[in-house]
Amino acid sequence: MKHSNKQLDGLRGVAILWVVAYHLLACAGMHPSLTGLLIIPGVLQLGWIGVMIFFALSGYLITHNLVAAKSESRYFLTFICKRVARILPIYLLLLASLPIAATFWAPERSEAIFNRGIPIWSHFVFIQNIYMALSGYFGNGWLRVTWSLAVEVQYYCFIVVVVWIVPKHRMPFVLSLIAVSSVVMRCLIYRAGFNQTALITLAPCRMDSFALGGLVALYRGDVKSELYLLCATGIGSLGAMLFLAFANGWFEQYTPLLVPLYYSFLALACAATVAIGVAGRRVFGFLEIRGLVNIGRTSYFLYLFHMPVALIFYQVFTKNAPEGSTLVGVSIALISFLFCWALANVSFIYFENPIISYVRNKLKRPDPELQPTPVSGAADL
Repeated sequence: MKHSNKQLDGLRGVAILWVVAYHLLACAGMHPSLTGLLIIPGVLQLGWIGVMIFFALSGYLITHNLVAAKSESRYFLTFICKRVARILPIYLLLLASLPIAATFWAPERSEAIFNRGIPIWSHFVFIQNIYMALSGYFGNGWLRVTWSLAVEVQYYCFIVVVVWIVPKHRMPFVLSLIAVSSVVMRCLIYRAGFNQTALITLAPCRMDSFALGGLVALYRGDVKSELYLLCATGIGSLGAMLFLAFANGWFEQYTPLLVPLYYSFLALACAATVAIGVAGRRVFGFLEIRGLVNIGRTSYFLYLFHMPVALIFYQVFTKNAPEGSTLVGVSIALISFLFCWALANVSFIYFENPIISYVRNKLKRPDPELQPTPVSGAADL
């Protein structure tokens, strides 16, 4: 059964909106009109979960595509070219914008936004997350969100080899082993006394989200089964309840011991959400709303640029850092997001999509060097 691309894009839309709201509203201070609402403050403060939804979605899509392409002669070349076409153009644009923007910034605020606490060169080879883990610092305001992209790229480099080596029938076991190993790694790092940033930014500590999403891809053929839907709902609910129990301290004195499992509970819930979304059930029909689907399709640009665009807007209008506790601050946050969304659509139509389409078309063309050499005299037969 084919998955609903619209519903997956809609799920991406939910994830990116949650992340943006977290950065521009929750992290910047919340307006009194929001703090008085019943569950809104708590939901906004959990916006970082949107990144885990992205991880589970990536695990699902990458595993599905790699398993399907495993028998192709240009398995590695195809994967690398497609990933480069999708990731690098916008990412390099972000990196190029850093020194340009820094020249126009007010000196008293430029240090927090453009500092070199994390070496710039590390961003070009996607190892900035390692420096973040070692220093306990997520980096400057312009590039700090790129830690998750580094984690994704590192996982891609790992899983493309795993899928190529491991027989398909053994993949469920291997992905389960990766997920368990990720939990063990978090336990070891936590017990060793590393900072919380290491648990967040190191790829081995986050692979359970990808691996569980990959398991969904392997069992996607069962999406019509009611048992499949029931299991996915049960697993997701269990993960969400365990996470809420931890977050609210219901484990009391045992809570510190569960820190390494904190993300495991959420990884289960996020992967189960993807599993239900793949089933294409009506309960997720709202994910096919046109605007939400569009936001999902442009979510990569929105993720990388929503903070830089917001920082520019606040610099122009208030000369201060993002502030979500005032009406002016909330208004600027909303306007900056809408502007970034417009830029994302322009980028997707005129920059990203043409590059992706060009690479895909080139990959479809047969390579003369890979074509069989005609046997002598065959043309005469």
